Amino acid sequence: MGHRTKKSSSQENLLKSLSAGFHQMAQPLSIIQASMELALLRKTTGEAFGEAAQSVLDQVARAVETLRFTSQLVRYQQPASDEANLLLSDVLHEVVEDLSRTLSTAHIKLALDHSGCEREIQFSRTRLRQLFFYILQAVQHLSQAGDVIHISLQAHAGNIKLRIFQSPERTTAIAPKTSDESFATRSLALAEAIVAGAGAEFQLNLSPLLIVVDFPVRRQRKHGLTGKNRFERTSPAEFAAGPH
Repeated sequence: MGHRTKKSSSQENLLKSLSAGFHQMAQPLSIIQASMELALLRKTTGEAFGEAAQSVLDQVARAVETLRFTSQLVRYQQPASDEANLLLSDVLHEVVEDLSRTLSTAHIKLALDHSGCEREIQFSRTRLRQLFFYILQAVQHLSQAGDVIHISLQAHAGNIKLRIFQSPERTTAIAPKTSDESFATRSLALAEAIVAGAGAEFQLNLSPLLIVVDFPVRRQRKHGLTGKNRFERTSPAEFAAGPH
């Protein structure tokens, strides 16, 4: 994973992710073909044939997973059917509650800061939930026990800025397990696809970890500017014990 810039490069990143997905899909298919050809050519015993069959099933699972990933990338470029005016903080709060137990088990805490009056954005609620899930799950896989993940929402004149970073800040990225890195790579690619498909902006830096999403404010309604802020500055401990 490298540095991702604003939406001018989002299309390029999408094409790279699709190309990588198709390449990854070709690998298990080639292994399946070779395994079956060898099994048919040799006088394979029942036990050896069973091992070959299990290997083929494992590769099929890899291919299906990759196909699902590339399909999602493409699907997020299509218009959503459930766009509505909503508050980012409402949806973010739901996802944080859903993931709080998982993060607590991993000994990773969240610190939330919502400053200023928030205005509504026009976005698919389903895709916004998926976006937050992808980002937080990727951050978890790129974090270590004891880390604090800071999440802030800041209202500006024409957009709402979501900012996520890791504490303690590191000058170099940690070295996660290969499986964790692969999971994080795909999750962040899907997150960027959702953002780009909705006309927002996505930025990612890994050293130190920083994710920024700029959501344009498309409609302004009075009730989106009033009421109690749901995400005022919050202690990490409040979200460390899991849902109540």
